[in-house]
Amino acid sequence: MARRGPQGPRRSLAVSVEDTFAKVVGRHGSDEERQRLYRLRDALGLRDNDAFWSIVIALECDDLHTHREIAKELVICRDRRHGT
Repeated sequence: MARRGPQGPRRSLAVSVEDTFAKVVGRHGSDEERQRLYRLRDALGLRDNDAFWSIVIALECDDLHTHREIAKELVICRDRRHGT
């Protein structure tokens, strides 16, 4: 029988990398993003329920956001330079 706490039966502590990504980012990861996370998992020897994933995913998202912002700025600079 499952142990009951104040909120009812205990939930499983096993959380997938995909679930963690969706919780942190607010959407499901693309195939490319999932493959990158799997490579990182394998290289660092992480388990799917490792608390470190939340940190890694948050940093990955920040990195992606930064790259997008830089790309936008480059387009603006290019357009200004060429007078468009």
